[in-house]
Amino acid sequence: MKLTCYILDDEPLAIRILQKYVEDSPILHLAGQSTNPVAALQELQLKPVDLLFLDINMPELKGTDLARMLKPAPLYIFTTAYPEFAAEGFELDAVDYLVKPVSQARFAVAVQKVMRHLQAPAMNEEAGYLSFRADRRQYRIPHQEILFLQAMGDYTRIFTTGENYMCKQTLTAMMEQLPAGLFRQIHRSYAVAIKKVRFIEGNQVGIEDQLLPIGKNYRDGVEEWWGG
Repeated sequence: MKLTCYILDDEPLAIRILQKYVEDSPILHLAGQSTNPVAALQELQLKPVDLLFLDINMPELKGTDLARMLKPAPLYIFTTAYPEFAAEGFELDAVDYLVKPVSQARFAVAVQKVMRHLQAPAMNEEAGYLSFRADRRQYRIPHQEILFLQAMGDYTRIFTTGENYMCKQTLTAMMEQLPAGLFRQIHRSYAVAIKKVRFIEGNQVGIEDQLLPIGKNYRDGVEEWWGG
């Protein structure tokens, strides 16, 4: 499965260069690009990606500010012509920092850093827990036991391999706690554990004996992480 990525830079030439590098990479799939950080923020919130190539010094919204706003957060590789911004970029746990003009060799090094980052943390994410309060109890459910989540107004129902829980948190708040590499939203009312999806049929996702709808605005995103 390829990693979905997005390029955000206010310089069209910089986008074209990175786009060429992405297209030449066997492990990356370009999900989108933009010169407008405000529009990109809205798009990325609707259709999350695995990796974001993000310019820092943009007029409407700094890349570092956008990174703080984006939930769930992808992995970041910051790109800029100003080395002095590097410290701020790494404060946001950026995987790497590319100074323009970016060579293809340096780009390849950055992508390898992403792969090394994903290989070890993936096990840590799977071994992690989702903490929430339900029925006057504080629960800590392992990530690998969660099947899917359903929004119910200000509440979220959490379906696991054992039982179900009703938590007084919105689905949006719950998704901010869950790793994007393991959980994705497929509808405004549903989010699923990616590895628990058995099949996709039409506009539905199959998890155990449940069929869940795929929202029109989420279809492209589902196809990206499912089809790779």
